[in-house]
Amino acid sequence: MELLLVQEQESILWRQNRRYWGTRRLVARAKEQGALRPDVEPVDLPIIQLMLGAVTEHTGSPELWRRYLALMIDGMRARPDTEGLPAAGHPSKPDLVTRSERDASRGRRAVRSGQ
Repeated sequence: MELLLVQEQESILWRQNRRYWGTRRLVARAKEQGALRPDVEPVDLPIIQLMLGAVTEHTGSPELWRRYLALMIDGMRARPDTEGLPAAGHPSKPDLVTRSERDASRGRRAVRSGQ
């Protein structure tokens, strides 16, 4: 049993690490192409995912998140007239990823059960 639990934990950490580095590459590439404002950080994306999940969870409208995703993407586009974002005060990467996955799975269960 311990071996299975350790392997599952390692699998979770591997997926989190892979997602984190994939997000870093995506953000870096978008900045290099001039499509993403320079002050967006990779760790901002899981927070945005949490916010979008909250839209569905609190409104009961499963498709409404698309509207707010479009607004957020528009706000992340690089433009010469944008002001800098407030300083980031993000939790650590592993803690943030773990909480976003936990909260996302909790939201999926609530939607499936009709809550």
